[in-house]
Amino acid sequence: MTVWKIFVTGGSGFIGSAVVAELVNRGIELVNFDSKPPLRPEHIDLWRRGDLADVADMVVAMREFGANAVIHLAARADISSKNWSDFASIHKGTENLLEAIDAYGGIERVANVSTQLVIGPGYEPRSLLDFRPYTIYGEAKAYAEAALLQWDSPVHWFTVRPANIWGPDHPFGREAIWKYINSGAYMHPTGAPVYRTYGYVDNTADQIIQLLMTSPERTGRRVFYVSDHVFDSGKWAEAFSLALIGRPPRRVPVLLFKALGKGGDIARRVGLPSPIDSGRVLRLTQSYGVPLEPTLDLTGTPRVSFEEGVERTVAWLRSTGAPYN
Repeated sequence: MTVWKIFVTGGSGFIGSAVVAELVNRGIELVNFDSKPPLRPEHIDLWRRGDLADVADMVVAMREFGANAVIHLAARADISSKNWSDFASIHKGTENLLEAIDAYGGIERVANVSTQLVIGPGYEPRSLLDFRPYTIYGEAKAYAEAALLQWDSPVHWFTVRPANIWGPDHPFGREAIWKYINSGAYMHPTGAPVYRTYGYVDNTADQIIQLLMTSPERTGRRVFYVSDHVFDSGKWAEAFSLALIGRPPRRVPVLLFKALGKGGDIARRVGLPSPIDSGRVLRLTQSYGVPLEPTLDLTGTPRVSFEEGVERTVAWLRSTGAPYN
């Protein structure tokens, strides 16, 4: 029986915090290698300050801990930035991590956490190297996936691509989507259902860990999407609107919605805030389902139901204070 000692990069982030919590719940030893302190105070003793820019320090940290597996989450998750240099923790950081693993020599398995944004909606890839990102963040993650595919190493690895992951500790949701829903300002386009993929963060963490511990013959050099369900995005928005303000969100015609998005683009170009832009319009008007069956075949039904996830997330929002309490 393998005694796991897991080196987690980016364990202080949103998904990373859930991964660390799940590893702790399972009694698995870990170290969180991150430049930032943990989001959760109870994880402070598991944190080792570090930067993926420093290969030598990564090697020392792996050796001191005696790591035999890696869950690689470290990344700047920002879909709005258009600067390649902002995502050095992803493209250069992944290259450095692979170099450190080679130098250390004790790692048996690697779970690389990417994103569904390496392939935009509506595109059917022809191979694992056939990417179609539509954000610089997605482009950086595609670069990292390609680096792994070209890595000349006997270490067992696989990649996971989270979709729309939500839940407590979300870094943007409190000041974006949930804020607009809570204020009654959120608008959802009318028309045909728009199917998107959603994953509650604790379920996503559980899936990543289960895949890491699955036989390499079933996961080696493969890509898995991690999330819970593919359903109409209106269902997700309506569930939170009913929970937060007791009524469904306003519905607006698609053409008006797109016009508001263009107006938001103009406002942002001149430095004015806007709750909507063309990017958000695209995300709410174009279906973006991904194949979850290969993942669910290995990890089973997600443990936390959609309804329970909404309840937990609303409780977290209210615990953060105004304007949710």
